[in-house]
Amino acid sequence: MRFALLVLLVLLVAVAAAVFTIYNADPVAIDLYFRRFELPLATLVLGSMLLGVLIGLLLAGGVLLSRQAEVARLKRRYHALEMEVDNLRKIPIKEPH
Repeated sequence: MRFALLVLLVLLVAVAAAVFTIYNADPVAIDLYFRRFELPLATLVLGSMLLGVLIGLLLAGGVLLSRQAEVARLKRRYHALEMEVDNLRKIPIKEPH
């Protein structure tokens, strides 16, 4: 079931990309300081979107790595405290006479 939904989603995205490309095929001049070239508008828009996604993933990657390190540190601390509690439970209680 999941595979069928994934295939359907990929097909819908492919159709949407094809329609977007057909309607935005006009060339756009890009004038950089040292070079000038023309690209179809669809290519420029999709390329800009991909560049934004890549930059976002790179920025989010640092945050995710720091969170994973914190989770690992907290798990180690949790296991150490759990062992300490288990050890304290094993110590017999000595009542004063």
